[in-house]
Amino acid sequence: MDLEQTKELYEFLKGEIPERFIFKTWKPKLSEDEAFTVIYVLQEKFHLIPDHFEQCKRCKEIFDMECEGKHYDDPGINLCEGCIDQIFYRESSQEADTPEKAIIEWYKVQSSCQNTEDP
Repeated sequence: MDLEQTKELYEFLKGEIPERFIFKTWKPKLSEDEAFTVIYVLQEKFHLIPDHFEQCKRCKEIFDMECEGKHYDDPGINLCEGCIDQIFYRESSQEADTPEKAIIEWYKVQSSCQNTEDP
């Protein structure tokens, strides 16, 4: 399976059915994270999808880690190149002088916002 086919599967799992498919009774409607979990199982358990296709933590798009993006051990996330650039340029004016520091600062803010939204 190539990257475009993997993206099409991801969109299908989220409920965006390609025109050539006809579903009259049921169609999937998974969240972005649930849809990527299915892809992850197809990668790691069944080896049907290359394991270098990842989901960006920020924009939720699927990207090829061999061509772009980066895994950050601290905080343990994957980001596509576009999001790395956006985060770094936004945070660089606030004391983050490297992409790694900008990513850590951005993720701290995102995590604290998510924790305050949960009941």
